[in-house]
Amino acid sequence: MPRAHEAALLLLMRHERLSQADWVELIKFRLAHIKPWLKDMPMVPFSDVEILQNESFLHHLAHQREVPALLGFTAKHGMKVQGLFDVGPLYLTTIVRTQGERPFRHVVGILRTGRLVLIKVTFVDEQGNKGRGYQRALTVELRDTTVEEILTIQGYTDPKRFWNFLNDQIKAFFGRRQKMLEDAGDLYREMAAETKLLSVLDLYLIQHDHEHV
Repeated sequence: MPRAHEAALLLLMRHERLSQADWVELIKFRLAHIKPWLKDMPMVPFSDVEILQNESFLHHLAHQREVPALLGFTAKHGMKVQGLFDVGPLYLTTIVRTQGERPFRHVVGILRTGRLVLIKVTFVDEQGNKGRGYQRALTVELRDTTVEEILTIQGYTDPKRFWNFLNDQIKAFFGRRQKMLEDAGDLYREMAAETKLLSVLDLYLIQHDHEHV
């Protein structure tokens, strides 16, 4: 049994209300548990993640005509960096507006290496098509973060919600692998049936040839 899984079970079997510190530990256990599988999980580039308003929908930065300024880790690797990005919190709950500063929102992600990152996107509000609203990204900054910091970020303060986000990634991965196994089983059974018939045909031809010698 993996140590992270064993530790999580021991924590959950105490039959006590989980404290914030307990949730931090559970999330860390889940991250440790999921890390070896990240190399096989389908991921998307950050540029394809829908994060800002375009009328009544959200748009991703790949469709924005003006490329935002890239800061920090993003300046080196660009917005094509792939990961599992948590955009589950209600969009409006993640928007931070402070007087005298550009509005921004955060997105939490896990890169294929297991690196936990925080992406900050600053933007400007524009009228958009027919005055329906459009948020244009100005800067994108990706940097390392911690579980403790994530749980202080506006929109991400519920530890159970983030833990469930990680669980959903495992469920989706399991579903894809299960479907792949089922498809591989169909392929194997088709191959086995054809191979068996070929063996029967070969045996028949051998017997037929002997009878005519």
